[in-house]
Amino acid sequence: MKLGTYSHLTIGTANADESIAFYHQLGFELIGAGESPNPFFLISDDGLLILLNQEGENYLALNYYSGEMEEKLAEIEQAGIPVIHKMEHEGMLNMAVIGSPEGLMIGLVNLEPEGHYIPGSPRLIDLAQEDWQNPEKYPNKHLGIFGEISLPTTDLQTSLNFWETLGFKTTGVYNDPYPWAIVYDGINVIGLHQAASMKSPAITYFSPNQPENVKALIELGLDLKVAMGKSPESGNAVLTTPEGQRFFLFKM
Repeated sequence: MKLGTYSHLTIGTANADESIAFYHQLGFELIGAGESPNPFFLISDDGLLILLNQEGENYLALNYYSGEMEEKLAEIEQAGIPVIHKMEHEGMLNMAVIGSPEGLMIGLVNLEPEGHYIPGSPRLIDLAQEDWQNPEKYPNKHLGIFGEISLPTTDLQTSLNFWETLGFKTTGVYNDPYPWAIVYDGINVIGLHQAASMKSPAITYFSPNQPENVKALIELGLDLKVAMGKSPESGNAVLTTPEGQRFFLFKM
């Protein structure tokens, strides 16, 4: 099973203008916009694609698009994964929502994407290891390179079973400094972290230049917090957006 051929993160916002201005400081540019069913704005740093949905609530979701979504949804239900919500129009499925064990909402949109913007730069998982220490290869000069959608889990094996059922492949399982794993479906990279200190999802970026990046963000007036018990100046920091979404910034 593969959930779709096109995907983006969706972040709910109450004030799109404020959010867009904030993300611009992080290296994201406005790609497109629309009005239905709510005003929405597509932004990207050419490595990560985010849809800001102005509907008054703050949330993080992962959306997939496919013209074969009804068939995929039947597979999902047959696998025992409950569907939280379905939206239909004139008897046709428009969208369905399922939830991951970690609490991430996954939207399944019954639409074959045509002409949609697709980021052209690599994520960390795409980058050759010899280029990891070469920030010139990184598309975002403010944050570094996108690494993963980091999700806290209370049971790593349960999380792995869920994501593998949805067509993700486990690329690595680790025990240090706590049980964690990476899963990948060719589109999205998910980090599953069984860490007591991690309470909510985060969007994670890496760079060997992260201390300099963090310093520049602080000079812009952004409030960065301690990550992993180290000061932000070390290059390990947590950044929170106006919608309450957290970004993890780590030194490679």
